[in-house]
Amino acid sequence: MKGNCYAARALNLALGVFLVILGLIFFLLGFSFLPVIGFFLAFAMLGFSTYFLFAPRDSTCFMSKE
Repeated sequence: MKGNCYAARALNLALGVFLVILGLIFFLLGFSFLPVIGFFLAFAMLGFSTYFLFAPRDSTCFMSKE
C-alpha cells in the first residue's frame, strides 16, 4: 500500500514540475512569438502545476489510529 502512495506522490510531483517548465516556456514565447496565446497558455499551465504540486494526499495513504 505504501509503495502505491509513493508512486502517486512521485507522479504528481513529476507532472507538476513538467507543467511548470512548460508554463515557463510558454511565458517566454509570449514575449516574442505568441503574444496573447502564449501568456494565456502560460498562466493556465502554471495554474495546473500548482494543483499537482500541492495535490492533497489520498486518505488511504495515512495510517489509521485504530
